[in-house]
Amino acid sequence: MHKSKLLPNTLCTICGRKGSRGVKNKNSRLMLGKPLFLHTLDAAIKSKVFHTIVLSSDDEAIIKTGDKMGVQTIFREAELCGDEAGKVPVIRHALLTVEEKLNIKFDLIFDLDITSPLRSVADIRKAHWLLNNSDAGNIVSVCDSGRSPYFNMVEKMTNGNFELCKKSDRTFLSRQTTPEVFELNASIYGWKRDTLLNSNNNTPILEHTHYYKMPRHRSIDIDDELDWKIVEFLLRD
Repeated sequence: MHKSKLLPNTLCTICGRKGSRGVKNKNSRLMLGKPLFLHTLDAAIKSKVFHTIVLSSDDEAIIKTGDKMGVQTIFREAELCGDEAGKVPVIRHALLTVEEKLNIKFDLIFDLDITSPLRSVADIRKAHWLLNNSDAGNIVSVCDSGRSPYFNMVEKMTNGNFELCKKSDRTFLSRQTTPEVFELNASIYGWKRDTLLNSNNNTPILEHTHYYKMPRHRSIDIDDELDWKIVEFLLRD
């Protein structure tokens, strides 16, 4: 029931490990009566652009729920669950594991982050269309940044002083006059197969990455309890 007649073959990965520093067990914590990861899984199913959906986790409760719902599941090994484990290697592992299991090759691979449940079904469909109809090797979702490295973002230097993150020949007196910058909103990531499997591509930002812009009110990534309360409030609307 999770297959689509749309081409090309597209895999959706939803990755969530046990535990969390900012919000305890946030991936499986109840948000408005259901585990947080289910908000993303439901949106993935409703989008109808994915031929296969896979849950990758070391949380047995998440795996059991995925099995009951008829999606593919991967019990992720410990080396892919630590703080040092990058997102891209985890997704690459999920792709290769599912391809071997199902004896199929996917053309596009999308990852939907559990901690960004405010994305809409339309966001997923639009990002899928953009990647499928572009020459880019991958796509990431972004939103307008509330801060600018040219104006009000600083970094601490080796001498202890603070300087603007991005220097310019111009002096900017307001954020609104600075060059346009965006935030990665940790919501939607997509790759063409060869791009994802290139071992040199271990970050989501590559030379020819395409961007899908989302509004800020659908771009909150849950990192602490305040984020949780804001997302919970917005999902009630």
